[in-house]
Amino acid sequence: MSNTRQATQGYAAASSADLVVELSGTDIGNCVVSRWATPTDFSYEGCWAVYESHRPAGGYVGVWFQIVFHVSEHDTSGVPTVEQEQWVLDVLDEIAARDPGATVYLSGLNEYELGHVCTRTGLNGDVLAGVLAGQVADADAYDLIVSGPVLGPLPSNHLSDGCHLNDTGIGLVGGQMVAYFD
Repeated sequence: MSNTRQATQGYAAASSADLVVELSGTDIGNCVVSRWATPTDFSYEGCWAVYESHRPAGGYVGVWFQIVFHVSEHDTSGVPTVEQEQWVLDVLDEIAARDPGATVYLSGLNEYELGHVCTRTGLNGDVLAGVLAGQVADADAYDLIVSGPVLGPLPSNHLSDGCHLNDTGIGLVGGQMVAYFD
């Protein structure tokens, strides 16, 4: 989603190692996990086109997969459902088919400060994504899954509209990405 794009922008500005592809200028804003996982979804082809458009000649050796859900795709409990886990597994299967042997770095949406609710992801949307990322990474269903990075928590003054990062927020998560990947 757009927060993923913003995190890669922050990483690109802060890193000299250049290990994560910057997604500036890409149309990835509506690419929540259900859309990556559902071939009949109107955004499916566009989401995977972004993936392909940045692919190096030899394929990816590592892929950062950030789990994000729209508010309409979950309840407020922060507890993953079987359907949500299946979406993640379907995306992992597609990554493995496109780039066999690639390590997948699996994380949830950036966390927000306690009590903050992003209206696009809803109450506990960030919590749910993080719980599911840890649950799938710990399940050992795939040999090449690595948990992380965990981004945030973001205070309200690091956000431009209650969900997206402002320049300070981009710098914060970019630094966290550098600390994790570099």
